[in-house]
Amino acid sequence: MKIVHIITRFNVGGTATWLNNLSNSLIDSGHESFLLAGKVPPGEIEDLNLLEINGIRIRKLEQSISPITALLAFLQIRRCIKKLQPDIVNTHTSVAGLIGRIAAYSLLRKRPTIVHTVHGHVLTGYFSNYQKILIVAAEKMLARISDMILFSGERVREEFLSAINISISRTALVSPGVELPTKFSKQSERNEDFVVGWLGRFAPIKNPMLAIEVARTLPSVKFIFGGDGPLLDECRKLAPSNCKFMGWTRPEEFWQKCNLAFLTSKNEAQPISIIEAGILGIPAVTTPAGSAIEVVENRITGLVALPEVDDLSIAIEELVRDSSLRKSLGRNAQKAYLKSYSLEKQLQDHLAAYRSAIELRLRERNR
Repeated sequence: MKIVHIITRFNVGGTATWLNNLSNSLIDSGHESFLLAGKVPPGEIEDLNLLEINGIRIRKLEQSISPITALLAFLQIRRCIKKLQPDIVNTHTSVAGLIGRIAAYSLLRKRPTIVHTVHGHVLTGYFSNYQKILIVAAEKMLARISDMILFSGERVREEFLSAINISISRTALVSPGVELPTKFSKQSERNEDFVVGWLGRFAPIKNPMLAIEVARTLPSVKFIFGGDGPLLDECRKLAPSNCKFMGWTRPEEFWQKCNLAFLTSKNEAQPISIIEAGILGIPAVTTPAGSAIEVVENRITGLVALPEVDDLSIAIEELVRDSSLRKSLGRNAQKAYLKSYSLEKQLQDHLAAYRSAIELRLRERNR
């Protein structure tokens, strides 16, 4: 099988990790996999694995598009698809999902099977009500030209389907694949301070300012932040003295400094940073955003609290005081995530979805 993935930007973060692991698994198992990726904006860093997974740069594909750049990106993507002749075009993220699906569909009877992955929908937490109306209208149109839509989490699928009326038979659930060493130097156990880690993109949807406010209420707890993004400078200025900013860092290096993982997102799919921490035996405190509550089962693999300063502070304080509970949650998280988020499961989830999408399209063509 030949698969072409398309993403707006291949920046360091969860979606790039998802695609890097999936692409490598596809190639290692004998399939052909290519990745078309657009421009990484200032303030973000491109994942250096792009060229190692047959990456092709689409220079006019970017988050902020004009009619001219959209047309140029469309033409370049269309040429690539026509040249590569894949069985599957799998788009990721909103802009790539829009331009990539239209480019693939424009090949008409010679078009590949079209699949789109929803890593975390943009229907909440991103735009005004007016913009949301336009986005829903666009997603409804794009759903009609998609053979299958994949979702990272059941709750994400439910929220999307409540706004976009498509048959559930044309959807599938897929999981990210994460591979990290499960044994590492427990530096955090040698620290006198209790360390809470927040790893992600400093963007409004990730709500880092909420984490800053929680840190302010817990002066005896150390908070470390990993990542970059448009809100980083503002967070640095407003952060109390118990906060430290690490910049971009490798997950296994970041999490070994931590006793607890922290997620404050307004909207999420299955958060890879929390899965990475759990694989290393570190439990999480999270808001009930999207499919984050499918990853973090309350009082089993972590604690789920309302996205309010007081509620999140109380949850963190409980795990600071109760080391027995914290270790139990960490063991449960490691056991669950090693099974549910393996590279093999990610590969098999996607191959099954791709085959189903091809079969659905064939049935529709033969009607």
